[in-house]
Amino acid sequence: MIICCRAKKCRAADEATIWLNEHPTYVPPMLEETAALNTDDLPQPAIPDRVYDKHTTEGRKRGRGMDHFKQEASQLNNKSEVVPFTPPKVRTRVRRHAVRHFSADFCGADGAGGEPP
Repeated sequence: MIICCRAKKCRAADEATIWLNEHPTYVPPMLEETAALNTDDLPQPAIPDRVYDKHTTEGRKRGRGMDHFKQEASQLNNKSEVVPFTPPKVRTRVRRHAVRHFSADFCGADGAGGEPP
């Protein structure tokens, strides 16, 4: 929630909604009208290599994992001024396992167990 509050804001969706409400007779172009724009002779945008990361089939084929994602694919051109995330310090817990030494007396002479003497 905090990230959403601090994110850069854009009114484009609100402005489009208001415009459409103010122009109720607007009719979007028909498929035939937009067909001229859907031709194969238009230049195709170059796809940067970094987009093929662990989330795409091509990226997985190339063996790209989390390191590539962190170093290449997740980089931003328009970083906000929000303070970046700082991971908390991880405290390590030492687990002390009780080590039991079973003697022949405790396990029984045949090793099958039993009550301690």
